[in-house]
Amino acid sequence: MACIYIQYTSVWQGECLAPGAGSPRAYNSRLALPSVMAQPYESDITRMIRELLRDKPHIVQDQKKGRALWWDKKPDLEHLKRARESDIKQQAYVYQNKV
Repeated sequence: MACIYIQYTSVWQGECLAPGAGSPRAYNSRLALPSVMAQPYESDITRMIRELLRDKPHIVQDQKKGRALWWDKKPDLEHLKRARESDIKQQAYVYQNKV
């Protein structure tokens, strides 16, 4: 199929001649965008993080160590029990004199 395309603004227009066809058919690509739009979009921030992790792969391991240090712990049941028992009942408005 022989095609001639002309791009102006954001619309591709042209004529295609199918093999064996006598007359060309018109082509307007308002719906069919150029191949530039076929690429998936990647934001600058995503690209920056991807490059940072590629250049410094140890960051992921440091993150896992930090998470294990602060979050990935089994609760100490004895400590939680003592904390609950040592709570003191507090009045609704702490600055009010006791009546």
